[in-house]
Amino acid sequence: MSALATARAIAALGGWVRLSLLVQAGLAGAAVIVARRFGSGFIEGSAPYGLISMLQLVAFAVTAALFLRWTYIATANAHAFRAEGLRFGPWLAVGSYFIPIANLIMPLQSMRDTWKATVEPRDWEIVRVPAVLGLWWAFWLASNIAGIAAFRLADTERYPEMGELTETLTILSDCLTLGSSLLLSAIVRKLSGLQQGRVNSDPGTVIPTRPAG
Repeated sequence: MSALATARAIAALGGWVRLSLLVQAGLAGAAVIVARRFGSGFIEGSAPYGLISMLQLVAFAVTAALFLRWTYIATANAHAFRAEGLRFGPWLAVGSYFIPIANLIMPLQSMRDTWKATVEPRDWEIVRVPAVLGLWWAFWLASNIAGIAAFRLADTERYPEMGELTETLTILSDCLTLGSSLLLSAIVRKLSGLQQGRVNSDPGTVIPTRPAG
């Protein structure tokens, strides 16, 4: 049986993930611009910022669905390439984003293993991963920390004097989201290309997939 007997084409899905990430990055950048132009009080007083915030929620939901689908297939492909001893199966790779505490490090570990197994399935343990993976994860964690802090401080009844800090953290979170989205887009592009190259080497055994699963 071919090593790629259960590998799936991933290029098209990767393209959709990258598009959604670029939209997410664009909305984060727009939020920062509007916030800076409106000045103090933009969270409650700027209608354009409110609209952008709603669009960000929609974009995040779509991006998350596509990315998790991509994560599942990319991890499954890593196993299909006959890499032995991988710590994460497809479902654990997806679920790692939802496990409290563990989700601070497991998703990055899963992404690193998938990258290594794609580059060199037989000796994946010794493959070095690019720094962009760690940089993406640092931006992602920092954006979430800043966003959560801003959300909690937005309670004016409990924190009546934290308005300026809340706005600063909100802008910081958007800036970090912009960076993490662009970095992840680059990772998805490269890893999808590497996997698609392996899939294309044995096209007769490929299982096609639809972009949205």
